[in-house]
Amino acid sequence: MKKGKILAVLMAGIISIVLTHTGAMAYIPPGVTSGYLYASYTTQQKSNWCWVATAQNATIQEGCNIYDQYYAVYILKGATPDFYPNVPGTIGDAKSAAEIICDHALTYTTAGAKTFAFISDKIYNGHSIMAGYTYVYNGSTYGHMVLLMGWNTSSGTEKVKFFDPGNGCYYTVTYAAFCSGMYNGSVYNASCYVN
Repeated sequence: MKKGKILAVLMAGIISIVLTHTGAMAYIPPGVTSGYLYASYTTQQKSNWCWVATAQNATIQEGCNIYDQYYAVYILKGATPDFYPNVPGTIGDAKSAAEIICDHALTYTTAGAKTFAFISDKIYNGHSIMAGYTYVYNGSTYGHMVLLMGWNTSSGTEKVKFFDPGNGCYYTVTYAAFCSGMYNGSVYNASCYVN
């Protein structure tokens, strides 16, 4: 083989490796302005279980829901005498819960807030995103998790749609407001999604 062909083959291989390991986004065709992933989502079983409910909803959407919220809480947080404590969880706990609920058939990744392009790409390609946000109430900081399962740009504004396991409702909000705290005073700061 000539040097030029060898170099071309090596460069193609390097580019392929880089794209595979950097999570390059797939192509959303022109004219596609929205995407939604509806499923039989569930609400949280206890007042602080938004994290495990959102994990269960992510696995429901993936068609890989084997265990329930109680089982995941038992494995991750349970201890004698309370095997199902009503405790909050982190984005890392949501990751672990989703992997437990799907019996480790899927692998999840945690990160900070993701771009609208990343969110729309994931949803377009069939994967919801667990989103954590924080808010301040009476001087204390609290957190909540929801399932990002939709996006829309048809009005010229980037919007996300999510399912809230706290009340079983869907909400549509601009991506900018979701990130900045302009929506409900809550700031999007954590993500978990299928790797």
